[in-house]
Amino acid sequence: MKRFVTFLLVATALSTTVVLANNGAFTSIDSTVGALNTSGKGTLGTFGAWFFGLLPLISFIGIGVGGYRYASKKAEQDQDTTRVAIITFISAILGFFVGVILAAVLGAGLMGSASEGVQIVNSFWRSVLTGGVAAQK
Repeated sequence: MKRFVTFLLVATALSTTVVLANNGAFTSIDSTVGALNTSGKGTLGTFGAWFFGLLPLISFIGIGVGGYRYASKKAEQDQDTTRVAIITFISAILGFFVGVILAAVLGAGLMGSASEGVQIVNSFWRSVLTGGVAAQK
């Protein structure tokens, strides 16, 4: 008896689904899922552009700070502050290039072309420095 009731419930659910699908009751759900798909990809694309765009800046600051710490430890021993400034500057510049190289490597891995990652960095900073979305038009 229990199996018969379960079978009856499943058969009723399946037939109701078929009738609703034939009458177009799921078209609104389909459009909602499609809109959610587009919105989710757009959001992830924005976060990806910010990640790629800020990668050289983060690397610039991080490696620059690391160079400063290294140089300041050496300067305590040598009492040479000019050397600290030079090493910090060189470290920061190298950090920027490391960030661009990382963007190229990640672009090659994620998008199949190293130039794609560098292009995202370029368009991100061009957009930031020229006023945002108006520069992309």
